[in-house]
Amino acid sequence: MSGMLTSEFIPKAQLENLKLYKYAAVDKSFTSKYILSHYWSWAIELFPLWMAPNLITLTGLMFMVSNVILAAVYVPGMDEEGGPRWVYVSFAIGLWLYSTFDNVDGKQARRTGSSSPLGELFDHGCDALNCSFAAVLQATTLGLGHSHMSVLLYGVAAIGFYLSTAEEYHTGVLYLGYVNAPTEGVILSCVVMLVTGFYGPSIWHMPLEQSIVKQWVPSFVPSDMRVADMIVWQIVLLFVFTHVPVCYYAMYKACKAKNKPFLSAVIVESLPIAIYSISGYFWVMSPNSTLLSEKHFILFAITTGIVFGRIASKIILAHLVKVGFPMFTVMLLPLIGGAIIANAPVLFDTEPIFTPESEYMYLCAYFVFALVAYTHWALVVIRSFCSFLGINCLTIPHGKNAANGKPKAAVHQKGIMPAKVSGLDEYPIKYLAPNIFQYAPSCPATPTRPSVILITGASAGIGRDLALDMAKRGYTVVAGVRKSQDAAAIEGAFYDWKSQQQPTSKTNGKLFPVTLDITNSTHIENAAQTVYRHCSSNNLPFVALINNAGYAVHGPFELLNMKTIVQNYETNVFGTLALTKKLIPLLRSKATNGCGRVINLGSMAGKNAILPQLGSYASTKAAIRLMTQTLQLELFGLGVFVSLLEPGTVASRGVAMLNTEGALSLTGPDFEAPTVLDEGNLYTQAQILEYYNSQGGLHGKQYDTSASAQPSWVVTNQIIHAIESNYPFTEYLAGFDAKMGDLIMRLFGPNIIKIAFKGVTVPQRPDSQREGVKKNK
Repeated sequence: MSGMLTSEFIPKAQLENLKLYKYAAVDKSFTSKYILSHYWSWAIELFPLWMAPNLITLTGLMFMVSNVILAAVYVPGMDEEGGPRWVYVSFAIGLWLYSTFDNVDGKQARRTGSSSPLGELFDHGCDALNCSFAAVLQATTLGLGHSHMSVLLYGVAAIGFYLSTAEEYHTGVLYLGYVNAPTEGVILSCVVMLVTGFYGPSIWHMPLEQSIVKQWVPSFVPSDMRVADMIVWQIVLLFVFTHVPVCYYAMYKACKAKNKPFLSAVIVESLPIAIYSISGYFWVMSPNSTLLSEKHFILFAITTGIVFGRIASKIILAHLVKVGFPMFTVMLLPLIGGAIIANAPVLFDTEPIFTPESEYMYLCAYFVFALVAYTHWALVVIRSFCSFLGINCLTIPHGKNAANGKPKAAVHQKGIMPAKVSGLDEYPIKYLAPNIFQYAPSCPATPTRPSVILITGASAGIGRDLALDMAKRGYTVVAGVRKSQDAAAIEGAFYDWKSQQQPTSKTNGKLFPVTLDITNSTHIENAAQTVYRHCSSNNLPFVALINNAGYAVHGPFELLNMKTIVQNYETNVFGTLALTKKLIPLLRSKATNGCGRVINLGSMAGKNAILPQLGSYASTKAAIRLMTQTLQLELFGLGVFVSLLEPGTVASRGVAMLNTEGALSLTGPDFEAPTVLDEGNLYTQAQILEYYNSQGGLHGKQYDTSASAQPSWVVTNQIIHAIESNYPFTEYLAGFDAKMGDLIMRLFGPNIIKIAFKGVTVPQRPDSQREGVKKNK
C-alpha cells in the first residue's frame, strides 16, 4: 500500500500551472452582502496578524470535530430522547464559529499578503470533510436517530457539495446563489440547534397536525408526518429542484463555451459520486447490515465522510493544477466491498457473511485505513504546494509574505532534491508542538553554507544519496566509506554532476571521501582530523554529524552466534557512540555558532518489535534511540541538537540484502545449530529449523523492496530539515509505512504483529495425534 500511495506526488509540470492561479468567487446572497460582510470585517480584526489563514480554517474545523465527539458521547442514540441541552447549544456555537472562521480566512490571507492556491485547496478540503460532521450534528439535533432519514440527510449534503465542486472545476468560479447552504443554510441550522437546546429534540417529533405550521401544510402531505421528516424532505426538494439544475446548467454553459460535449462529460464525471452514493446506500440499508440497528451511523458517516473529502479535494486539486477530472480513488474499494458483502445473500444466494461484530470490525478497519490514507495524501499534496510556492502551510514566516501563487525566487538547480523543511513529513501534532526541550537553547541562526558536515556509511543507499545532495547544496561533505572503490565512485558521481552545471548555477559544495570503519579507532581519529583540517584551512564551521553507518543481522537469537551479535553492536552502537564522543567538542565550539547537530539513523524496528528474526539489529537501534534521547537531554543546553530519524522500508543495499537472504536456510558462519537435549525434547532439530525458516520466508516477503520500498530521498529530506531548521525535532518518522506502522502499534498494540505471521509453520509436539507439521490458524 505504501508504494501505491506514494505514487501520488504531484509532477512539477502540473505544479507549474499554479502560476496561472487566480481565485474567483461570486456570492449573490443578500444576507452576506448587507449583514454578514460587516460582521466578518469586524471578526477579522480579532485575529492576530501572525495567524496563518490555513490555521484559522483548521481551527474552525476543530469546533465541528469537537461537537461530533460530544454527540457521540452524550447523544449516542441521536434520537428524540436526546442528551443534555447544552450539547445542542454547543452544536450551534460550533457551527457558527466554523462558518465565521471559514469566511474570514480569505480576508486574513489578503490582510497578511499570504494568498495562495494552497489556501483554496485547504479551505475546500476542510469544507468537504465538514459535510459528514454537519450532517451528523443536524441529524442529532432533529432526533432522527440511526435511521434512513439520517442517511438521506448526509447523502444530500455530500452530493450537493460534489456538484458545486464539479461546477467550479468547469467554470473556474465558486458560485453561491441568492439563497445558499453556506450562508442561509448555516443560519437556519443554528436556529434549529438553539431551539433544540431550549426544548429538546422531541419538539421536532410532533405530528404536523399538532404543530404551529399545520395551516401551511399541503393537503397531500400525511397529517401524521413528523416535523423532523418534513424538514428533511424540504431539504431534499430544494436540493433536487434548485441546486441540481443550477449546477448542471452552469456546467452546460461552461462546456458549450469550451466546445466540450456536455452529456458525455457529465455522465462520466458523475461516476465517482454515483459509485460512492450507491455503495454507501446499499451497504447501510441492506437488510443484512446491522450498522443502523447497532447504532453505528456516526462512525459510518465519519468514515465515508473522510473518503468523500478525498474525492472532492481531488477535484479542486485538478482544477488548480489544470489536469483532467479525477475519476477514482482507492479509498472507495472498502466501501464497494462493504456493499457487496452486506448484500451477498441476495447477490449470490448465500448465507450472510457479516455478523454484527464482524461488520463493526470491518467498519473500524475502514475508518483507520481511510484516516491514514487521507492524511498521507493530504500531507503529500500540501508538501508539494509548499515546496513549489516557497510557503508554509500553518505558519506565516516572520517578516515575510507568501508567494502569492508564484514559485519561490531561489530556483532549485537541476539534480538537487529540494528540501521539504516545512515540517510536513512529521505527525501533524509536531507542526504545532515540537519537542519542548528544543525551545530551551536559542539557536541564533540556521546553519550556514558553506560549512562542514560528516556523513558515515556513504558507500551506498541513504548515506551516498545524502552526501551527494548536501554537496550539491553547497556544503563541504566529509563522506565516510568502507572501501577505496566506494570513495572513487561517490567522488566521481559528484564531479560528473558538477561538470554538467551551467556557470551561473555552479555550487561551492565539495565532497571528500574518507575511509571510515567506525569500529576502528584509527579510522575515527583520521576522520576527525580530516574534519578539523577542512574547518581550519577554509575557516568553516563543523555543523553536523550524521551517524548513518550500520548494518542489519537477520536470524533468530537462538541460532545467531554471540560473535555475530557482538559485531552488530560494535558497529551500530559502540562505533556510533565513539565517533560522536570524538566530535562533540567541535560541535559545541564557537565555530558552530551554537548550532551543532547530531543526527542518528534509527529504525522503526528499534521502536517496536515489528518482525521476528530481526532482534539483533532491532535491539541495536533501540539502544541508539535511548542514546539519542539521553544525548539530547545532556547537550541541548550547550547548543547541540540531537535528533533521531526512524525510517520505514527504504530502497538501500541493506534492505536489498534482507530481501534476497531472508528466505534462505539459516546456515553459515553467523549461525549455530539449535541445541537439542538428550532427553525430554518436544521438538526435533529439523522441526526447529523448519519453524525458523518458515518465519524467515515470511520475513523476506515483508521486505519485498520492489513493492514497498520508498526512495532514499524520503529520508534525506528529513535529515536536511534536521540540519537546516532552527529547531529540529528530536524524532522524525520517515516514510508512509513508518508513520502508518507507528499509528497501528499505538492503536492496537504489539499483538497486532502476530496477524502477519499466521502462515508460520508450527511444529507439532510428539504427543499429537497427527504427524508432521500444521499451519498455525
